[in-house]
Amino acid sequence: KRSRSECQGSLRIRVRFSCRGRAMASVVANIIAIALWGLAVARAQSGDGVKSANIKFHEGLSREDKWKSVGHKGITLWMTGLSGSGKSTISVALEHALVTRQPRPYFVYRLDGDNLRFGLNRDLGFTPEDRKENVRRVAETSRLFAEAGAIVIAGLISPYAADRAYARQVHTNASLPFLEVFVDAPLSTVEERDPKGLYKK
Repeated sequence: KRSRSECQGSLRIRVRFSCRGRAMASVVANIIAIALWGLAVARAQSGDGVKSANIKFHEGLSREDKWKSVGHKGITLWMTGLSGSGKSTISVALEHALVTRQPRPYFVYRLDGDNLRFGLNRDLGFTPEDRKENVRRVAETSRLFAEAGAIVIAGLISPYAADRAYARQVHTNASLPFLEVFVDAPLSTVEERDPKGLYKK
Protein backbone atom coordinates (compact mmCIF):
# COMPACT_ATOMS: atom_id res chain seq x y z
CA LYS A 1 0.00 0.00 0.00
CA ARG A 2 1.38 3.42 -0.91
CA SER A 3 0.21 6.99 -0.55
CA ARG A 4 2.14 10.06 -1.57
CA SER A 5 1.96 13.83 -1.38
CA GLU A 6 4.25 16.60 -2.55
CA CYS A 7 5.74 18.81 0.14
CA GLN A 8 8.23 21.66 -0.33
CA GLY A 9 9.54 20.30 -3.61
CA SER A 10 9.92 16.79 -2.28
CA LEU A 11 7.86 13.63 -2.03
CA ARG A 12 6.65 11.57 0.89
CA ILE A 13 5.54 7.99 0.40
CA ARG A 14 4.38 5.24 2.72
CA VAL A 15 5.06 1.55 2.17
CA ARG A 16 3.88 -1.48 4.08
CA PHE A 17 6.59 -4.09 4.45
CA SER A 18 6.42 -7.88 4.43
CA CYS A 19 9.41 -10.24 4.52
CA ARG A 20 7.96 -12.38 1.73
CA GLY A 21 9.77 -12.37 -1.60
CA ARG A 22 6.99 -11.17 -3.87
CA ALA A 23 6.01 -8.38 -1.50
CA MET A 24 9.64 -7.29 -1.27
CA ALA A 25 10.00 -7.23 -5.05
CA SER A 26 6.84 -5.15 -5.32
CA VAL A 27 8.04 -2.67 -2.70
CA VAL A 28 11.42 -2.28 -4.39
CA ALA A 29 9.83 -1.87 -7.82
CA ASN A 30 7.47 0.80 -6.53
CA ILE A 31 10.24 2.74 -4.81
CA ILE A 32 12.43 2.56 -7.92
CA ALA A 33 9.58 3.88 -10.07
CA ILE A 34 8.94 6.77 -7.71
CA ALA A 35 12.67 7.47 -7.32
CA LEU A 36 13.12 7.74 -11.07
CA TRP A 37 10.19 10.12 -11.22
CA GLY A 38 11.70 12.12 -8.37
CA LEU A 39 15.00 12.62 -10.17
CA ALA A 40 13.34 15.48 -12.06
CA VAL A 41 12.21 17.25 -8.87
CA ALA A 42 14.42 20.23 -7.94
CA ARG A 43 13.43 23.69 -6.73
CA ALA A 44 15.93 26.40 -5.75
CA GLN A 45 15.74 28.17 -2.41
CA SER A 46 18.30 30.24 -0.52
CA GLY A 47 20.57 28.35 1.89
CA ASP A 48 21.06 28.87 5.61
CA GLY A 49 23.94 30.85 7.08
CA VAL A 50 27.02 29.41 8.78
CA LYS A 51 28.78 30.39 12.02
CA SER A 52 32.27 30.91 10.61
CA ALA A 53 32.97 34.23 8.91
CA ASN A 54 36.48 33.58 7.61
CA ILE A 55 35.58 30.85 5.11
CA LYS A 56 34.90 30.81 1.39
CA PHE A 57 33.03 28.28 -0.70
CA HIS A 58 35.28 26.97 -3.47
CA GLU A 59 33.52 26.07 -6.69
CA GLY A 60 34.63 22.99 -8.61
CA LEU A 61 33.19 20.78 -11.30
CA SER A 62 29.57 21.67 -11.96
CA ARG A 63 26.77 19.45 -10.73
CA GLU A 64 25.62 19.00 -14.30
CA ASP A 65 29.04 17.70 -15.34
CA LYS A 66 29.06 15.26 -12.42
CA TRP A 67 25.60 14.01 -13.27
CA LYS A 68 26.57 13.65 -16.91
CA SER A 69 29.54 11.48 -15.95
CA VAL A 70 27.35 9.02 -14.01
CA GLY A 71 24.44 9.17 -16.44
CA HIS A 72 21.73 10.40 -14.06
CA LYS A 73 20.84 13.06 -11.50
CA GLY A 74 21.38 12.64 -7.78
CA ILE A 75 18.54 12.06 -5.33
CA THR A 76 18.05 11.09 -1.69
CA LEU A 77 15.58 8.43 -0.54
CA TRP A 78 15.08 8.93 3.19
CA MET A 79 13.81 5.69 4.74
CA THR A 80 12.17 6.27 8.12
CA GLY A 81 10.20 3.98 10.42
CA LEU A 82 10.26 2.06 13.68
CA SER A 83 13.17 -0.15 14.65
CA GLY A 84 12.51 -3.51 13.02
CA SER A 85 10.09 -2.12 10.44
CA GLY A 86 12.26 -3.25 7.53
CA LYS A 87 14.20 -0.10 6.59
CA SER A 88 17.56 -1.85 6.28
CA THR A 89 16.13 -4.89 4.52
CA ILE A 90 14.36 -2.78 1.92
CA SER A 91 17.38 -0.48 1.55
CA VAL A 92 19.75 -3.37 0.84
CA ALA A 93 17.33 -4.93 -1.66
CA LEU A 94 16.81 -1.57 -3.35
CA GLU A 95 20.55 -0.92 -3.51
CA HIS A 96 21.14 -4.33 -5.09
CA ALA A 97 18.36 -3.83 -7.64
CA LEU A 98 19.75 -0.47 -8.72
CA VAL A 99 23.47 -1.29 -8.91
CA THR A 100 22.81 -4.52 -10.83
CA ARG A 101 20.34 -2.94 -13.24
CA GLN A 102 21.04 -3.73 -16.88
CA PRO A 103 22.02 -2.46 -19.34
CA ARG A 104 22.99 0.57 -17.26
CA PRO A 105 23.45 0.27 -13.48
CA TYR A 106 22.91 3.24 -11.20
CA PHE A 107 25.45 4.98 -8.96
CA VAL A 108 24.06 4.24 -5.48
CA TYR A 109 25.30 4.91 -1.95
CA ARG A 110 23.53 3.50 1.09
CA LEU A 111 23.75 5.22 4.48
CA ASP A 112 22.57 2.94 7.28
CA GLY A 113 21.72 4.60 10.59
CA ASP A 114 23.28 1.85 12.71
CA ASN A 115 26.39 1.58 10.55
CA LEU A 116 27.01 5.32 10.78
CA ARG A 117 27.08 5.09 14.57
CA PHE A 118 30.25 3.01 14.28
CA GLY A 119 32.05 5.93 12.63
CA LEU A 120 30.67 9.33 11.64
CA ASN A 121 28.12 9.40 14.47
CA ARG A 122 29.95 7.31 17.05
CA ASP A 123 29.89 10.21 19.53
CA LEU A 124 26.08 10.47 19.51
CA GLY A 125 23.52 8.83 21.75
CA PHE A 126 19.74 8.80 21.53
CA THR A 127 18.70 11.98 23.33
CA PRO A 128 16.51 14.36 21.31
CA GLU A 129 19.54 16.62 20.84
CA ASP A 130 21.75 13.77 19.65
CA ARG A 131 19.04 12.48 17.33
CA LYS A 132 18.78 15.97 15.84
CA GLU A 133 22.54 16.11 15.24
CA ASN A 134 22.46 12.57 13.85
CA VAL A 135 19.89 13.60 11.26
CA ARG A 136 21.78 16.80 10.46
CA ARG A 137 24.99 14.90 9.70
CA VAL A 138 23.24 12.27 7.61
CA ALA A 139 21.27 14.93 5.73
CA GLU A 140 24.42 16.87 4.85
CA THR A 141 26.27 13.68 3.88
CA SER A 142 23.33 12.62 1.71
CA ARG A 143 23.31 16.01 0.03
CA LEU A 144 27.01 15.74 -0.83
CA PHE A 145 26.56 12.31 -2.42
CA ALA A 146 23.44 13.46 -4.29
CA GLU A 147 25.40 16.46 -5.57
CA ALA A 148 27.85 13.96 -7.06
CA GLY A 149 25.02 12.14 -8.83
CA ALA A 150 24.43 9.30 -6.40
CA ILE A 151 21.06 7.80 -5.59
CA VAL A 152 21.39 7.98 -1.81
CA ILE A 153 19.44 5.51 0.32
CA ALA A 154 19.50 6.82 3.88
CA GLY A 155 17.84 4.54 6.42
CA LEU A 156 17.39 5.73 9.99
CA ILE A 157 14.56 5.89 12.49
CA SER A 158 14.51 9.73 12.60
CA PRO A 159 11.36 9.81 14.76
CA TYR A 160 10.91 13.59 14.93
CA ALA A 161 9.04 15.34 12.12
CA ALA A 162 11.04 18.53 12.62
CA ASP A 163 14.31 16.66 12.03
CA ARG A 164 13.01 15.01 8.88
CA ALA A 165 11.76 18.39 7.67
CA TYR A 166 15.26 19.74 8.22
CA ALA A 167 16.77 16.93 6.12
CA ARG A 168 14.26 17.69 3.40
CA GLN A 169 15.04 21.41 3.54
CA VAL A 170 18.78 20.76 3.19
CA HIS A 171 18.03 19.15 -0.17
CA THR A 172 15.42 21.71 -1.21
CA ASN A 173 17.92 24.51 -0.56
CA ALA A 174 20.37 22.72 -2.85
CA SER A 175 17.73 22.08 -5.54
CA LEU A 176 18.05 18.33 -5.01
CA PRO A 177 15.18 15.81 -5.07
CA PHE A 178 14.31 14.29 -1.69
CA LEU A 179 11.88 11.41 -1.12
CA GLU A 180 10.75 10.56 2.39
CA VAL A 181 9.73 6.90 2.61
CA PHE A 182 7.88 5.78 5.74
CA VAL A 183 8.21 2.02 6.17
CA ASP A 184 4.90 1.26 7.84
CA ALA A 185 4.94 -1.86 10.02
CA PRO A 186 2.43 -2.61 12.82
CA LEU A 187 3.78 -2.33 16.35
CA SER A 188 2.90 -5.98 16.95
CA THR A 189 5.09 -6.96 14.00
CA VAL A 190 8.15 -4.98 15.06
CA GLU A 191 7.74 -6.22 18.64
CA GLU A 192 7.79 -9.77 17.32
CA ARG A 193 10.88 -9.15 15.20
CA ASP A 194 12.71 -6.98 17.75
CA PRO A 195 16.22 -7.61 16.30
CA LYS A 196 17.87 -5.32 18.87
CA GLY A 197 15.82 -6.30 21.92
CA LEU A 198 14.47 -2.75 22.22
CA TYR A 199 10.84 -3.66 22.75
CA LYS A 200 11.59 -6.03 25.63
CA LYS A 201 12.93 -3.17 27.75
